[in-house]
Amino acid sequence: MGRPPFLGSPDELRAAHLEQRPWIDRHPDAAAPAVVALLRGLLAKDPAQRHPTAAALAADLRAVLAGCAFMLAAAPVLASAQPLEVARTPAGLVVRGSGWERSLAPWLGAHGMSAGVEAPQVALLAARRDGRVLVAVRCAWAASARCPTWIGVFDPAGVLLHSRVTSPQLPIVSESAFGVAIDTGGEVEVRGWATGEVIVRFSLGTWTSAGRLLDDGTYLWNDGTALHARALDGQDRWQVPGAWLVGAHATGIVAVTQHDQRVLDPETGAMRCRRMESGPSHAAHQGDVALLIQHVCQTFPQPVGRVRGAVRIDGAAGARVRVIVGDQTVTTDRAGWFTADFRAVGRVRVRLDIHHAASVRPRRCFLTRDEYAELPADGRDALVLVDVETFRPLCRSGGCELVDCE
Repeated sequence: MGRPPFLGSPDELRAAHLEQRPWIDRHPDAAAPAVVALLRGLLAKDPAQRHPTAAALAADLRAVLAGCAFMLAAAPVLASAQPLEVARTPAGLVVRGSGWERSLAPWLGAHGMSAGVEAPQVALLAARRDGRVLVAVRCAWAASARCPTWIGVFDPAGVLLHSRVTSPQLPIVSESAFGVAIDTGGEVEVRGWATGEVIVRFSLGTWTSAGRLLDDGTYLWNDGTALHARALDGQDRWQVPGAWLVGAHATGIVAVTQHDQRVLDPETGAMRCRRMESGPSHAAHQGDVALLIQHVCQTFPQPVGRVRGAVRIDGAAGARVRVIVGDQTVTTDRAGWFTADFRAVGRVRVRLDIHHAASVRPRRCFLTRDEYAELPADGRDALVLVDVETFRPLCRSGGCELVDCE
């Protein structure tokens, strides 16, 4: 959270650690309720309220990762979906939005999920489509081993149309015009909005860490190694290794990799455009995938953007050494120059391949840093210099067969 759990004099700190609970939910970076709930459990004063074993904590950490990934991917992203707020009140959780309000206490209480402002409950999803409201609520993660998830759909008047309670395992819940998907450890069922009847059930055969149901019934999911798409007929439509699902829209699927953000074609998984920025640097657009797609593709198609640079080692040309430019690996020429072409814009990381350089220049240690080149939208070259210094390593054996560059 960027600060100690308590502030004050030594005596005040001693008393606070014994008696007070850190107000981590008041920190601006603590937006994810799942993270707050997990930290509350870990910092509980009573040992009985903490995880009994490391395995129990590991299970809840996996659940938090899956839940956070889902909450990012399943934000209200379609024009027909309207955002809702799940608020805590003295009477329990209340769903609000655009003149619509409904207390969840009667239904949660019926399943042993206590009411009240301190109730350890987390809203996994709240979404509205064509007047109907979908809500998924779960107990705090510290109690996840014995707490189910309640999922309900209300009509425009606030009447509960149907609901169900899942197993204690954390589900990934997503919605589209096609229906409501509930993914529990790779076992997926899709239910209709109006009646809650099961439209289709299928098994993915693997643990899922993010999931999203599209309007045509295609199901997207991450298994930790790739982004997959499954059609209604049970066939895998496509997969993109190393990609992580961010969101889906009728015009495209947004994913991130270690090197870039990209928009994929929902039918084929082919990359339509990409932006050379790793990680979610698009926070301003996370609530609206359509805007995020515009952010990634705003300059596509475009002229080829080229990174052109040089490697200098101890002031001389770094000839015949490898340089990692974004997701490409290139080799410098005799004069130490290299080029890498990208049909993209954005920030590209450039770094020396130390392992290869060590084989070219044995018994030397390398001191360098990552550089960054900004690919402009007009196709001009982005210039970068990788400046490297070397020094002799320390010997770890008498004949100096083993060296230490620490």
